[in-house]
Amino acid sequence: MGQTAIGKNIGCDFMRFFDKITEKCVDVEGETITVGRQPGNDLLLPPGENRIALYGYPSGPVILGQTVSRHHAKIHAKDWGTYIEDLGSTGGTRVNEEYVRKGVVREIKPGDVIRFGSYVLEFKG
Repeated sequence: MGQTAIGKNIGCDFMRFFDKITEKCVDVEGETITVGRQPGNDLLLPPGENRIALYGYPSGPVILGQTVSRHHAKIHAKDWGTYIEDLGSTGGTRVNEEYVRKGVVREIKPGDVIRFGSYVLEFKG
């Protein structure tokens, strides 16, 4: 299974996400996919210059991708639904603005908005 970075389309149709900032879709193949900023994840969410935070910190603006952990979350597709789990990330995982706690598996459905740190993606199915 190949690695996919946000903003690239790889032409498969297993799980599709829409990046709310870049307004691009990305498809990820696999029954279980890993999400994070470290190469080797199925859905790679690297820091990028187009992801400057709208809020400030004493040290200045934050690159949003830095709020994504190396190994942030896993998404599992089963016959009976699709589920997400946070892997103890620093920036947190939210579905429709509700936090997904480490060790808790939460169902996601098409149209749900998922936030990995400060990446905002819409799950398309």
